[in-house]
Amino acid sequence: MKQRHLFQRGFAVWILSSAGAAARRAAAAAAPRPDGGANDRGYLLYAQNCSVCHGERGRGDGPAAHLLSPKPRDFGSGRFRIVSTATRAPSVTDLMGTLRRGMPGSAMPSWNHLEDEDLFALVEVVRELAVNGIVVDLQREADRKGQDLTPEQAREIALTEMDPGIDFELPHPRFRSTVGLERGRRLFLRHCADCHGREGRASSVRRQWNEDGTETRPRDFTAGIFKGGSGHDALLRRILIGMPGSPMPAGVFERDEDASYLASYVASLVRPGNEARSVQTRRSLPVRRVEGAVPLAPDAAEWDAVPAEFLPLMPLWWRQDRVEGVLWRAVHDGGRLAIRLSWEDRYEDRSVLSARGYSDAAALQFSAAPDPPLLAMGTAEQPVSIWHWKAAWEIWPRIGGGVPHVAEKLHARGFGVMEATTSGGDEIYAKGSWAAGYWDLVFVRDLRAADAESIELAPGSNACVGVAVWDGFAGDRNGQKSVTIWHDLLIER
Repeated sequence: MKQRHLFQRGFAVWILSSAGAAARRAAAAAAPRPDGGANDRGYLLYAQNCSVCHGERGRGDGPAAHLLSPKPRDFGSGRFRIVSTATRAPSVTDLMGTLRRGMPGSAMPSWNHLEDEDLFALVEVVRELAVNGIVVDLQREADRKGQDLTPEQAREIALTEMDPGIDFELPHPRFRSTVGLERGRRLFLRHCADCHGREGRASSVRRQWNEDGTETRPRDFTAGIFKGGSGHDALLRRILIGMPGSPMPAGVFERDEDASYLASYVASLVRPGNEARSVQTRRSLPVRRVEGAVPLAPDAAEWDAVPAEFLPLMPLWWRQDRVEGVLWRAVHDGGRLAIRLSWEDRYEDRSVLSARGYSDAAALQFSAAPDPPLLAMGTAEQPVSIWHWKAAWEIWPRIGGGVPHVAEKLHARGFGVMEATTSGGDEIYAKGSWAAGYWDLVFVRDLRAADAESIELAPGSNACVGVAVWDGFAGDRNGQKSVTIWHDLLIER
């Protein structure tokens, strides 16, 4: 005789029956993939761009996951931070918005350069991986309790849990008056200051934990880093719905308009320009042709005439005190390419001789592929070329295995598949200069590739480029660094 038991998970009630759970659990564990279906494109995009962090089955266990904090989302938990629905299950619009915007404050970048059809295909994959993960967890729990749950029952429950339902109804519009902001501040001190601090700088609580046991901390609103965006409606949703799986709860207020007053005040805390410094957006970076030779010195006056682009950086292991971005300038003279990177760094770190001596460093990564995989150090099919400079090598060249002002050249074909050779002659020249809290660094290389594995950078050609920076004072080394996303390198004829 079958027995029925009830238990609660999120907003779904699951009904279990006994017998045969262990045999079916293994069958349900495999994430189904369409065979020639409409979403093959989505699985291809997921494998190329997402699985390195989120894992093949979306459980947050990809090969790069151990390098990242916050950890990549485990889709199978069914807990998504940015939601707009009363059920707290993400809608298609929620997931599309997250892909377009990225998740500032983490290593999740913007995918806004992808076409809408590709984003939608990825959303379908994420939802399917979430359902599959919930099914596996349900059957594992049923098996542990000696209860019966068929794959069909588990999937029906998972689909119910992932059903977004209707959007959460938002209250009144934004309040901009001084009186309104003062009311919002009073609400902030009552509801938010215990975690975020009286001035919104996240100064009251240093450590918190998510539902999955990973560590987190409150948001510093003045930094302008908002995972769900800083628009009024976006802030209202975070206040009223919370962020599922995190310590951020859903707010409860005496009057409907109180949430709007509070959202208006939180928005007022953002310092002008700060949000733009944290949002990763793929850009086209021109390399202008100049008359005469390219400048080799980082402080050469010729650089002042070259237009600059600010490229935000994201720490793979997120921290508040970070290198926020680099200024990019690039020129070529028909024979050689010169790229100057400038970034703020309070301390000049060149030593590698002490127990905690970590050198400041920077690198450029190039790919000839039009849409290379993110953070993956290339693949066997899409290798990347890396120019790597360390401040310490200019003082201690033997440590770097080369001579001063010559960068290390790397060829990578994925994690752990990398060859390093120190460039000879002037193949890749690198010179850094630190003054008054800023590094200026110049890389120079012939436009023509020196070997078959290097990227050809001829005028008129296109390539993708990414930037990485290591802050020695913060202990950055190896995979602990700050990076940009891929940008398009456009070399003028």
